[in-house]
Amino acid sequence: MSTAKPRLVVRRGPNPDQVFLLQNDTTIVGREPINDVMFPDAEVSRRHCRIVFQHTEYFIEDLNSTNGTFVNGRRISEITRLNSGDIIDFGETVRVVFEYLLPMSSAEQEVANDPRLRGFREAAYAQSGGSYKTIPPYSSASAERPGRDMYANLEPSPQEEAEREQAYRLTRWQSWLIGGTLAVLFISMVICGGVLYYLDTNYPDLLWGFLTNGTG
Repeated sequence: MSTAKPRLVVRRGPNPDQVFLLQNDTTIVGREPINDVMFPDAEVSRRHCRIVFQHTEYFIEDLNSTNGTFVNGRRISEITRLNSGDIIDFGETVRVVFEYLLPMSSAEQEVANDPRLRGFREAAYAQSGGSYKTIPPYSSASAERPGRDMYANLEPSPQEEAEREQAYRLTRWQSWLIGGTLAVLFISMVICGGVLYYLDTNYPDLLWGFLTNGTG
């Protein structure tokens, strides 16, 4: 076994924030108490899936569950490799996060505690409506490409950048429209007030005759 500390952290379902350490080469997840990880929830099958440790990596496999196993919003039909930070859904009511904790350097520890990174993967998943578009966590990506910027995961994709720019332009256009409308109304009120003041000062009879329709 590796010296890493893999675990499942419950985000939704029975006992949120509960932590299950994956200490065996094979971990069975299901509704029955006989399983290694039990979720007493109707969406979870008796034997729902299994998580297997092979060749220094972890994999998840659905065991023909009724409501399905989803990794980052995608229902899996074959054995799938897990990355640290992956979101796993059992049916529609139980959600866990797979964390593969390796010993970190002081620099990595600083990044992990940075508020810009904390919860980023879950926030991106939620904001995308279940279409998970982020790249793997900084820990595994940094191992594959030494020396890369550990904050690079926070950079949006070209599609996300285009969507952000479009939303910004729309918001800016709406702001200009609202601001312009208010400015026109304000100027109109000032002009009307000035005209009324001028008529009241110089032609009071004409003004009041107009306002009372000649009956005053």
